[in-house]
Amino acid sequence: LYGTTANTSTVRLGTDPLVRAVTWAQRPGGQAEYEVRLSGAPYGYLTLWQDGAFVLRVRRPPAVDAERPLRGLRIAVDPGHPPIGATGPTGLYEAEMTLAVGERLRAELERRGATVLMTRTTAQPVGLAERPIMARQGDAHAFVSVHGNALPDGVNPFLAHGTSTYYFHPHSAPLARLVQEGMLRRMGLRDLGTFQGNL
Repeated sequence: LYGTTANTSTVRLGTDPLVRAVTWAQRPGGQAEYEVRLSGAPYGYLTLWQDGAFVLRVRRPPAVDAERPLRGLRIAVDPGHPPIGATGPTGLYEAEMTLAVGERLRAELERRGATVLMTRTTAQPVGLAERPIMARQGDAHAFVSVHGNALPDGVNPFLAHGTSTYYFHPHSAPLARLVQEGMLRRMGLRDLGTFQGNL
């Protein structure tokens, strides 16, 4: 943590053995360093301030039912836009397409046993910053945002079409690769790649 002086008198581990130990030290230049030792690889984490205290929540990987792998998982589906968004050469507005795809994705995920949280179900705009908050409040295991990028003017869509998948956190890379591979296999789209990006 930068620009702070630690005032840690108590570290509460809780009852989950995933977190084995936490140590901390004050470093020069207003840096506080915390080291969290885990008994296994985490599935994700969340940092927040709560009642004046810094809170780090670490999530363990969910139990997966081999018969129905999505059963018990909560997945946030985010039909990208509005506000703004691209408009294709036919006049199709991105937010219309993403909502239709998002609804189909929700139906498929629910059919496979997942609980789905939609960030929007109408054409009403939802703020960009509100969407991940909705997913966190819903305690989602995954956040999937659907987009349909338009090509620049003068680019032939019959030659330059394709699909790509983006992820932010390193632990999301395997999911991004699987999503990309699935779209290529099922839809026969051209592979534009899988990327890490802060969108």
